[in-house]
Amino acid sequence: MIFQREAANTGLFSEMGPLLLMHFREIARYQDISLDPDFARYMEIEEMGALRIFTARKIFSKKLIGYSVFIVSPNLHYCSSLQAVQDVLFIHPKERGFGGRFILWCDQELRKEGVQVVMQHVNAAHDFGDLLERIGYEPIETVYSKRLDVINSRTPGLLRDEEDQKSVERLRLQEAKAFVKAVGEADPAFLGDLDPEESLKPEEFLWD
Repeated sequence: MIFQREAANTGLFSEMGPLLLMHFREIARYQDISLDPDFARYMEIEEMGALRIFTARKIFSKKLIGYSVFIVSPNLHYCSSLQAVQDVLFIHPKERGFGGRFILWCDQELRKEGVQVVMQHVNAAHDFGDLLERIGYEPIETVYSKRLDVINSRTPGLLRDEEDQKSVERLRLQEAKAFVKAVGEADPAFLGDLDPEESLKPEEFLWD
């Protein structure tokens, strides 16, 4: 196995194409949102000096079988700290077994250029957190996702029928009341003597 850093270019992106599609089909939560990488933007980030593409290839054939891509830049909250945020990490299913070594190699390369912190994203449905913890990582954050363009059974107050406008209105009112109540608790002067449960009218919060 050969691990190396490679520059973003059309040739590499062409090689990555089949793996990217395989990656998408394996882990993408929203399969109805088309895979459409902005390669031009990746090239711009490369030119800015902030992109790191690390690859895994077969020794003799040089066939691409894995990649780990990072955005490297000073953290917006801690501008003196150079940090790397993993964008994508994937190894061909038939070639897996060296993931830990690959990640540690990437860490070593990032350390050489002064990166202080590495952030790894882990998909909830394909959790390799145990592996990361074995090689020194620690869980620090959970990311939640919500579709805003569809109505689904997980959305409180909504029925499965997407045409049920009344249920949509109830949900919006509930959200508005919760917001006003939260703000009122943080700043009592915001509400004065008003009761958030009684002071809102549905039509005031039926935004589109």
